[in-house]
Amino acid sequence: TVGVGRLAIPEMRRHGYAPQLAAGVSACGGTLAALIPPSIPFIVFAILTEQSPLALFAAGVVPGLLTAIAYAAMIALRCARNPSLAGGHPSARAGDDTAASASVLPIVALAVGVFVGLYGGFATPTEAGGLGALLAAILATVFYGLRWRTFLDCVRETARTTSAILIIAVGASVMTTYLSIAGFPQFVAEALRGFGASDLAFLLAISLAFLMLGMFLDPLGVMLLATPIFLPAVQERGLDLIWFGVIVVKYIEIGLITPPVGLNLFAAHGLMPAGTTFSTVVSGAAWFLVAEAVVMVFLLAFPALSLWLPSLVL
Repeated sequence: TVGVGRLAIPEMRRHGYAPQLAAGVSACGGTLAALIPPSIPFIVFAILTEQSPLALFAAGVVPGLLTAIAYAAMIALRCARNPSLAGGHPSARAGDDTAASASVLPIVALAVGVFVGLYGGFATPTEAGGLGALLAAILATVFYGLRWRTFLDCVRETARTTSAILIIAVGASVMTTYLSIAGFPQFVAEALRGFGASDLAFLLAISLAFLMLGMFLDPLGVMLLATPIFLPAVQERGLDLIWFGVIVVKYIEIGLITPPVGLNLFAAHGLMPAGTTFSTVVSGAAWFLVAEAVVMVFLLAFPALSLWLPSLVL
């Protein structure tokens, strides 16, 4: 959210895009990183449940693409009904799109280089991050004229942004610990235990629990607290744990854009021009929550959307 939003939000505002749309796109688009591999939440879930990280990574691809399509469709429909949201600009010509796409080819090369290093077995995830930083510096120097002063500015801005995010994360982690000591996750689990014996009722109860926890806890806190509570019941019902992992990560993703403790909402708000209210960011993200609800219905009703690609990989 911060990395892309720092570039996208000023450009969107300069072209007249509505502040709600600019903030919503940045806050909600950042959640796709939880599903598209390599995904830290999937790694944590794999450790908690002793599942294959490779299978979980593969399971997240189709839901991630489905979410991106739902986001894009929602934006297109809203802007078609209200062109002022997108600045009221006419559609770009095909030649403009081609020229713009060609200008970002170095960024595509960067992504390909990192993925080849990661999935080709040449680098660990940590090493792949370092490889990405090195390739980014080389590409920026060769294609975009990166100079030493600009490089130092990038380092300072990265340190400032990362510190702000970590301060929010520490505060969320402290609150997670307090709620855990108070027995809040156990209380939620007990309250939802009587929702019925059918798998559908159980999944609805799980969904409600994760939505409630996601409103108040940081994403990894939700996973670390709730997954061990619900895992025995999931195994007892014979539900696929890879599919369940996708559902858990999706709800963690939704928690990132759900007030009052939506970390991505705070991150996007920090990038908006001075005077922008937090309610503006929340209203912009609300439409994306509608798209998320549609995606969740499909993922819960059709587990094959999550399990098809892992079956090919394995």
